Amino acid sequence: MNATRQTADPIGLESQAIALAILIQVVWAVSNVLGKVVVDQFPPLLFQGLRFFILALILLPFMCWHTGRWKPIVIVALGAGAAHFGFMFLGLKLADDITPVLIAVQLSAPFAVLFSILLLGERVGVKRMAGLALAFAGVAILGFDPRVFVYIDALGVVLLAAIAWGFAAVYMRQLKDIGVFDMQGWTAWGAFPVLLAASLVFENPLDAVLNASWTVWAVVGYTVFAATLIGHAGLFWLIQRYTLATLAPWIMLAPVLGSILGVIWLGDVVTWRMVVGGLLTLSGVLIVNIRTAVQESA
Repeated sequence: MNATRQTADPIGLESQAIALAILIQVVWAVSNVLGKVVVDQFPPLLFQGLRFFILALILLPFMCWHTGRWKPIVIVALGAGAAHFGFMFLGLKLADDITPVLIAVQLSAPFAVLFSILLLGERVGVKRMAGLALAFAGVAILGFDPRVFVYIDALGVVLLAAIAWGFAAVYMRQLKDIGVFDMQGWTAWGAFPVLLAASLVFENPLDAVLNASWTVWAVVGYTVFAATLIGHAGLFWLIQRYTLATLAPWIMLAPVLGSILGVIWLGDVVTWRMVVGGLLTLSGVLIVNIRTAVQESA
């Protein structure tokens, strides 16, 4: 199976693939930091609602009608779209530092495994169980950090984001044959009405839009074109050519890079508990991702 996903020039392409993977992680890390800057001055639900609205319009020409497959499409749109990004950016707003948020949201993959066990009866080996234990232990250490405990509600909200994505990931398996822009389009069309409606109820969207700075609109544009279109399309290109087990170490750099940028750019504080908890969580998620990819390719 792996052989069919390599090219005649594996060394050259491997170098290109690594460079592209790192570029995507840099783009996403910058997106997270810019997102924190924006949600500190702009409603987070509205921010994501506008992002998905613009994305929905752009991707409309790429979308196809999928008769009989609406259940998984709707679940993915609401779970991996509206709920995941809504809760994540609400968590960013509530947190004083972005490192705990970027680490905790990595539990999306472990939650996906747990939902696969509960909903599909999937069997998990010792190595994946060890990875799950490491990942959750790392976030537990984050939660007991005195600095993080001050904004523990942010960590709780981000865990909801990870749970939402994990649940949706079970249904993503049924949609692997749908193109990346097609699926992103349906996700956007499912997400933006929910997010904008929630913003209307819980935020003051009209006033926020009328008084938004140019920075807000610039970051909205960045998240649409760089983080979403370029980032996700690039990852889709990589996954088509390499196994997830091969890519896993290179596509988990965003939380590390985002944390570094948070310290440099935002003046965030990173404590030793954040470092230890982050290393445990990322190590656990890496094990889970690699073992899951190996099992799916077997």
